[in-house]
Amino acid sequence: MADGSGSPRSFGPPGFSLRWDAGEPVSRLARRYGVSDGVIHRWARDLGLPARACKVRKKASDIPRTLRDDWNGPDTLADLAAKYGVHADTIVRWAGLLGLPPRKPPRRTRVVPDGFRDDWFGPVPLPHLVEKYGVSPKSMTAWAKKIGLGPRGRRPMAQPIPDDFGENWLGGRPVAELADLYGVSDFTIGRWSRVLGLPRRPRGGSRAKYQVPGDFPDRWLKATSVRGLATAYAVNSWTIRAWARRSGLPSIPGGVKRRRSAPPAPAVEKKPVRRVTAVAPTEGAQTASAAVSGPDIPAGLAADILASGGRFAALSVVCDTHGISSVRAQQLWHRLRGLSG
Repeated sequence: MADGSGSPRSFGPPGFSLRWDAGEPVSRLARRYGVSDGVIHRWARDLGLPARACKVRKKASDIPRTLRDDWNGPDTLADLAAKYGVHADTIVRWAGLLGLPPRKPPRRTRVVPDGFRDDWFGPVPLPHLVEKYGVSPKSMTAWAKKIGLGPRGRRPMAQPIPDDFGENWLGGRPVAELADLYGVSDFTIGRWSRVLGLPRRPRGGSRAKYQVPGDFPDRWLKATSVRGLATAYAVNSWTIRAWARRSGLPSIPGGVKRRRSAPPAPAVEKKPVRRVTAVAPTEGAQTASAAVSGPDIPAGLAADILASGGRFAALSVVCDTHGISSVRAQQLWHRLRGLSG
């Protein structure tokens, strides 16, 4: 169904008419519903709501003079808007025109419960009080300060120290375990130890002070893993190893099968390096070398080259002996071989 303008009628989202009648500005309604100002006016027209008059923005001189005093008073923005018959955003805009500072949001203060005073000085630990009242420890401290109570840590002890506390402390039981045993907090356990003058626990080393169980050495020698022993004694692996060191036991449980080392590799017999020596020249080689030797080829060099038979290893020995290069030795070998052949 159309309204004559060619666009279908839309009656707007639920609650729109109530916000329109309450005087909420068009710009704020547009931001709320994510549409333009024209769509807001069309919704109001389709619903038959009274049209908004085009109001002229007031100047600072036209704003009521009593707003300055009311702004710093105890009234909320809603109360001021109802008093002056405008929207709360208009009140804020007027305050900006007058140069008034922004109003701080009202602090939410909870009423201190009736039994809080007794619980504050009672034996109930602070974490239990936090859980009981559903607030943070900082809020509980603010409550105590509000009603004139002193800090909780400076009050006299609300619960007497048990007789066996010193024995359990010296026995090495952890603080958390003692707190569960006596139903107090960890801070109370520490305060009791300071009052009795007990030795302080080394930081991070309290669990290593446990007494070694009597059956621990036998179980260590039969155990297959440190983690299994830690689970059996309800401690961590560091405590198990500390017990083993204190008892003089080996560092590895007896049931752990050590990895067998691989057998040594068989020794490889090293073959002796065959050294090639110069071959003694035969009688025929000496005769041939004497026949082909000359001023450029000494007789001894010619005899050694012919005796080598042209083998590379033998020629290398000849090169080292006479101080010639391998190329020169090859050339002499071919030359002497041709002459002697």
